[in-house]
Amino acid sequence: MRLKRGLERESCDFCHRRKIRCDRSSRLAGGEPKCSQCDLRQIACSVDDSNDVRIQRRKQTRSAHVAISDSGYFQEAGSAPSKDAPSTATLEPAIANLTPQGTISPDTHNTPFTGTPSFLLSDNLFDLSADSILFLDQIFMGDPSSSEWTNTPLSLAPSQDQLISEALSPDDQHHELWESCNMDSATFKAALRLYFTHAALCLPILLQDAFWLDYESNRCCHALIYAIACRGMPFTDLPDKWEMQQRLANKFKESFFEHQSTPGRGTDRLDDIEALALMTNFQYENSTASSLPAHMETLFLSLDSLVMMTLQYRLEENASSSSSLSRAPERRTLLFWHVYGLDAFNNLDHKKLSRIPDTDIDITASLPRNEAHSYLDAILSLAIIARNMGQKFCTATCRRQGVKLADVEALYRQLDSWRARCPDYLRHCDSGRPSRTDVHVQLQRCVMRLLEASCYLQIQGFVDEYGICQEANLGGEMACFRVEYESVRAVRDAVDMCNWMARYDNDRRGTHTLVDLAPNILRDICAGLGVWASIRGTKLIKGESVSSPYVIKIKGWREPAGAEDAKKRKLWEYLDTAKLFRSTVARAVSHKDTDKTLERVDEFLGPFMDNLEQMQADTVG
Repeated sequence: MRLKRGLERESCDFCHRRKIRCDRSSRLAGGEPKCSQCDLRQIACSVDDSNDVRIQRRKQTRSAHVAISDSGYFQEAGSAPSKDAPSTATLEPAIANLTPQGTISPDTHNTPFTGTPSFLLSDNLFDLSADSILFLDQIFMGDPSSSEWTNTPLSLAPSQDQLISEALSPDDQHHELWESCNMDSATFKAALRLYFTHAALCLPILLQDAFWLDYESNRCCHALIYAIACRGMPFTDLPDKWEMQQRLANKFKESFFEHQSTPGRGTDRLDDIEALALMTNFQYENSTASSLPAHMETLFLSLDSLVMMTLQYRLEENASSSSSLSRAPERRTLLFWHVYGLDAFNNLDHKKLSRIPDTDIDITASLPRNEAHSYLDAILSLAIIARNMGQKFCTATCRRQGVKLADVEALYRQLDSWRARCPDYLRHCDSGRPSRTDVHVQLQRCVMRLLEASCYLQIQGFVDEYGICQEANLGGEMACFRVEYESVRAVRDAVDMCNWMARYDNDRRGTHTLVDLAPNILRDICAGLGVWASIRGTKLIKGESVSSPYVIKIKGWREPAGAEDAKKRKLWEYLDTAKLFRSTVARAVSHKDTDKTLERVDEFLGPFMDNLEQMQADTVG
């Protein structure tokens, strides 16, 4: 339950940020200086409300405080206090002009920023817990004790001393950037702003307020600026935006390789790795923009290169080059979060082992069940499960002997536990009419649920390809039916998710659909689901088993009455499902590579439809 404006809270800062029960008041009464959570972690237990203007107002007049509603409405700092709750008509446009990271959007870049919206901070939508940061530091830094911020939770909300307006950025010091791409200043800076407004909603790779400070001070490398503009260009309404995007991509490559080959450059800077993280898996269409051969460019711009650069990065080694960057410690942690998740899910798709070393810390087991995690925590926990799946299944032993039954059961238990630990606001989509304030929340829910569905289908993919070892016993047969059930259930949930996204986009009537905002996750997963439904339907037409292989081995099996009609209904259902996923993919109209993704789906959907029409013709004949 949220506190009303002006009410002093009893929980300490640490417990308040993590939304967990704090026993500070009872322990203080017993003579203990810290709450149990802070005492366990050996960190300071304090309540800092000295800068809370709400408490100051309450001391001045007790009738002036305003309740914070569940819908996330807020009162701007500096506005006159009112006894009545703010109305939707007054506040919703103001909230719509704020990005999830609490900075100025393109529509209000001429208005000074006056505060961070309370619903962004209180819901911890972009926070990362101290346990998660400890886990990431253990993996990428080796010795977590060397990190002074290890036990401090990360919040992506802009710090109060670094809130700036993008309009303050001078135009003259960066004119060579857009001039080298044959662009004007307005187009180039619009692409920069639109990246944070749209593309960063589900994958926040860097902090917006920190970037604009470095941009204004001319501290960030040109490769990072080009990368951000490249990723934001598809969200403009220019007729030649895709051509401009390729120009920006080539300028990124040129700047990136130039910086990498600079004599005496030393180790990689933080913004170099951030730029590569933004451009990993980008589809280049034009010729090489450097002196390197094409295969060498692909190697240096690959995910493996990003992982190796991140593993080699050490803050103490880059103190001279990265200390000048704004909010470098938080950006480093956010980079670790992104690289770990991208590596886990990508390697699982390609059935590859990760280059990231193992660690003894199991973050999925250390997090309490009743703790309300943030979106970043939930994605990290799911990425750990995906990594565990790859470590168990992407081995030569698994290919030769099959998937172990114990591994399958353990992974299902981990997925069930992950679902139970996810906070409710990230598990259930709102059924009511959407407002313009919750786009980022709904997008994160879609990303989480489709990533979860992808993990279930990945298990089925390994079982179908490698089989289950010792499958002659009843345990193997049970596992086959369990895998079949979990996969179909995950696809059904994905169907519900796609139907909901279509209704949400129609009700919201925004410029960009939800799939448009997360193409590398929502669009690509839906493409894979469309292929899955098409292959399944084709197998059913050809009489191949789409379920457990034990079904077709039962001696004396006979088709029950009406089985043929049931088969036809199932085929049409698979066809409708495949078309639904394809239509979801097609809504990512802002990205040029969507056409190639649709072609991949049509490679399987087309033969399925042809076989279904042929079966219908044979039946009529």
